[in-house]
Amino acid sequence: LEPLAAKLAAPDAPGNIELIRTHPARTPLREESCDVVFLANLWHALEDHAAVLREMARILKPGGRLVLIDWRHDAPHPPGPLPERRVPMWDTIRTLEYDWELHHYGEAGEYSYLLIAGVADQSQQS
Repeated sequence: LEPLAAKLAAPDAPGNIELIRTHPARTPLREESCDVVFLANLWHALEDHAAVLREMARILKPGGRLVLIDWRHDAPHPPGPLPERRVPMWDTIRTLEYDWELHHYGEAGEYSYLLIAGVADQSQQS
């Protein structure tokens, strides 16, 4: 976070960004306080995906979106983590399957995949 903090200290940097170092499954953010949660090249490093997704659902506003970018398991290495540490896109989609509505998925460049999802409407589920 230090390089990003230095960029945000510049006079021409946006004033509406705050860096918070926290645990991804227990953030200090208020319930329904975020329009978008953006996880970039982090998914493969998280230990408890279900706990992180519960927290993301808690902090997203109704209609909010989770945007997840991570390393493709079949992309060349380097860059990125070792292939055995990467989570294939279809495994991530299966993790989202029951509590999230998938809006978009696909490759994002040579090395990554992109998923966009919203919290599923629990009243419509059986």
